Amino acid sequence: MPDRCTVKIMLDGALLPDASPITALPPLREIAAIELYVSIGSVPPMYSFAQPECGLMVVWTRDSGSP
Repeated sequence: MPDRCTVKIMLDGALLPDASPITALPPLREIAAIELYVSIGSVPPMYSFAQPECGLMVVWTRDSGSP
């Protein structure tokens, strides 16, 4: 079985631990924006510290001061 590549998740600018379930995110009514980068090549340089080899999902809540 091939190795699975998982997308890393950031919540309000903080990187969640690897293998965090999607259920770790706040309820949908509290989410202001979601950015999804499906490959390392599409991840903006400002998020490169997350080492998102398989992509990155960035979630901003309504109280975070999202962009």
